[in-house]
Amino acid sequence: MAEAYTPVFLYLYTGMPDSIFEREDIGDLLNRHFINARFDTADNPDIATRFGADTIPVMMIVRSDGTLDHVITGGNLLNRLEEIIK
Repeated sequence: MAEAYTPVFLYLYTGMPDSIFEREDIGDLLNRHFINARFDTADNPDIATRFGADTIPVMMIVRSDGTLDHVITGGNLLNRLEEIIK
């Protein structure tokens, strides 16, 4: 039987992170499905380069092997994230 791995939810931003992450319901949703990490690319520019992020802010779902499963950019990030998780 293959061992299951939890994907990583990676949020890259510059300056202030999006306020949706302060919502308890969003935190609960993310914590149920992912290991969560967020980085200010002004302080950590290498992380954006590592994952090829050319648009900030960006949300990424990263598989355990380091490859990208989903990249979410643009408007309406929360709705798009909820669609992917379902």
